Amino acid sequence: MEWKKIKGFENYEISNEGEVRNIKSRLVLKPRDNGRGYLRVGLYTNKKQTYKSIHRLVAESFIPNPENKPEVNHINEIKTDNRIENLEWMTSKENDSYGTRTERIAASRSISIYTLYPDGTDEYFLSATIAAKELGLWRAHMVQVLKGQRKTTGGLRFEYAE
Repeated sequence: MEWKKIKGFENYEISNEGEVRNIKSRLVLKPRDNGRGYLRVGLYTNKKQTYKSIHRLVAESFIPNPENKPEVNHINEIKTDNRIENLEWMTSKENDSYGTRTERIAASRSISIYTLYPDGTDEYFLSATIAAKELGLWRAHMVQVLKGQRKTTGGLRFEYAE
């Protein structure tokens, strides 16, 4: 296991396996879930605590980012697996379309819909999220159409399939 000092938090270091420890005491910090499945730790500097995501600390310390990509992706899609070999830098667009993300989001919001085109044809989508992505529309506006709060968005109408 390799350790590096955490930039901006000189009393702490991060390992290439996703562990954070206090340099003086050598104690490994206990990570906490941030509420969205990612692990984070509270680091102190000048008596002020700052929470940092472990996957980001590993990436910033060990993974080169020559294209200055802003997001860190978990390759195996397990948010708690913060080993260096499971992380990579990505753009927001790359991360949004990575792996099974779209299908997982659709499953969590899986109310099927029909898109009703002006020519009278329709198209079935597993969810508003998938339809919005494929049609290049705002999901929130599509939901407003589905709820009867607006007539159309992008010149299209929508109906629940069920």
